[in-house]
Amino acid sequence: MSTTPPPLPVRVDRTPILYSALVYPGVGQFMVGRKFVGIAFATCFTFALAIFLVFFVRYFRETIDFVRAWWSGAYPPDDATPSPRQLMMPFVYMVITYLASLYDVTWRLYRPHLENRAKAQTGIHP
Repeated sequence: MSTTPPPLPVRVDRTPILYSALVYPGVGQFMVGRKFVGIAFATCFTFALAIFLVFFVRYFRETIDFVRAWWSGAYPPDDATPSPRQLMMPFVYMVITYLASLYDVTWRLYRPHLENRAKAQTGIHP
């Protein structure tokens, strides 16, 4: 006899998820009560953002120099063209940190409900 698992609760406070997504990664962890993890995510994201901005400024300056040289009629060689690959690794690191923060706070909010659902499904009542 198969029973359907009980549905997830209708209302889960999603404010920490929104704060982590829209304000700054790590804020949601603070709201859930995980201060050390919140500091770790905020620090990692700040570090990744700083590295990305340094590489972005360098890329932007090289691009402006290339466009100025091209506009003045002095065609620079193709190897002088700035490569967007130098932006990709800092950007990927920043996105991974951001998504990990969102995953962590979402998992922390929904885990008790999922555990209760699994216990109810297996017949073990809390």
